[in-house]
Amino acid sequence: VVLDAPLLYESNIYTWFIDRVVVVGCKEEEQIARLEKRNGFTREQAMQRVRAQMPIEEKCRRADYVIRNSGTLTELFFSVKDSVEWMRQQSGFKMNTIVFVSAAGGTVCLAAVVHLLCHLLW
Repeated sequence: VVLDAPLLYESNIYTWFIDRVVVVGCKEEEQIARLEKRNGFTREQAMQRVRAQMPIEEKCRRADYVIRNSGTLTELFFSVKDSVEWMRQQSGFKMNTIVFVSAAGGTVCLAAVVHLLCHLLW
């Protein structure tokens, strides 16, 4: 099972049944710019959203695996592909739940992971 749970650490609700956590992160300034573009937020609204969450650096520190989402789509594709291989090595196909904790823009990465999982695992 793959979950997209950007507030996983803040909520602390589901952590008891999660085997591994993958954090998808980028720099704060990029998060803000993506929120402005994607959600139509003002800069102030975007900053409030980002700063209301745990800093991405802390999420990365707690994660089992980190995908940096600051480069090109090609770089992201290969990072996601590497994460799928890591998941295979970790689980032997026995892992129950993987959670993706993503910063703004992580949805693209999650979609890429799900697409790769479908093609590589099945």
